[in-house]
Amino acid sequence: MGRSRTDAQAVPPARVRTRHAGSEAHGARDVGRGDDRRRELVGHKVHPYGFRLGVIYPWKSNWYAKRDYAEHLHEDIWIRKHIRSRLTRAGISSIDIERKGDQIWVFIRTARPGIVIGRKGAEVDRLRKDIERYTKKRVDVKVEDMNQASSEVRPETD
Repeated sequence: MGRSRTDAQAVPPARVRTRHAGSEAHGARDVGRGDDRRRELVGHKVHPYGFRLGVIYPWKSNWYAKRDYAEHLHEDIWIRKHIRSRLTRAGISSIDIERKGDQIWVFIRTARPGIVIGRKGAEVDRLRKDIERYTKKRVDVKVEDMNQASSEVRPETD
């Protein structure tokens, strides 16, 4: 009588109406009110960092390349991964890369510059030589100390 059944099935969800019958697999759905002229498409989300880039946040890489764009991009990714893997305990906040011609400047902001520089600059020289060997370009590595590093350090969760 008033008892609920445990094997009762849920009500199927309402279907979105498409313009033509059987066209679900062929195009975007109509979200409008049936007006063919005002057809809205479902959009994609843009990460908020993209909106703030250049306004609030500076670019992480500063260079321009028409033909070598992909090569520069892959080099930048490799440089960042290499530095983060070599200096896991240095408290690195950011790695900025600038290019001009065949010269690359790498700016490392860190909480512990002594770990990055090493004894008599040995670690930073080793890092510079690794990057030069990979990119085949002149590289200058600059280490910047941070005063409030604890609030900016990215947690390592790899």
